Amino acid sequence: MSFSSEVKKELCSVNVADTDQKKAELYGLLIFSKVFKKDKMVLSTEHSDVSKRATALLEELYMPIIEKETALRVRTTEHHLSKISLINSDDCARIFDDYGHHDNDISLRVNRANIRSDELVAAFLRGAFEGCGSVSDPMKSYHAEFVFRTKIFPLICVKFFLKFPNVILLQKPLCATAAMLFILRAVSRFVICLHT
Repeated sequence: MSFSSEVKKELCSVNVADTDQKKAELYGLLIFSKVFKKDKMVLSTEHSDVSKRATALLEELYMPIIEKETALRVRTTEHHLSKISLINSDDCARIFDDYGHHDNDISLRVNRANIRSDELVAAFLRGAFEGCGSVSDPMKSYHAEFVFRTKIFPLICVKFFLKFPNVILLQKPLCATAAMLFILRAVSRFVICLHT
């Protein structure tokens, strides 16, 4: 098991009693998932703990109809790809609306009303990391990253992380459509790489 998988397993085992923190964690998982729309929501992950956590949070908070698929990865047999889909568009609309998003929004943005305290920010980041993050073993290096599915999310995260101290912004072209947010713990700074 990789260090990143161990971290995700530990984060998924965090016992949260507060409903707002559960909603913030689920929000981090969903907004950075494969699809987060008013009529469709899909989360894909190689980590069974993340799949179980997302399913448990969805069932506890919203009780939607969930379809789960698991497929064996071609390149490795260690991890299976899990796909969690909400198949009822009414369930998707209810969740989308509850997080303060609307059909007529020009682009999807993080709604800060869902993460209005430090505890909710921590829960949101936990969910975001569970969904699209990875981290290297601190014995080797200090490196964490979030891989986003669209170009707009790094820009959103820049604004979001600017409220934290010691933020460094770098312009760096990436060959993929995904953009990465690097967190260097060694210097306790956020280094955000953007598409150019």
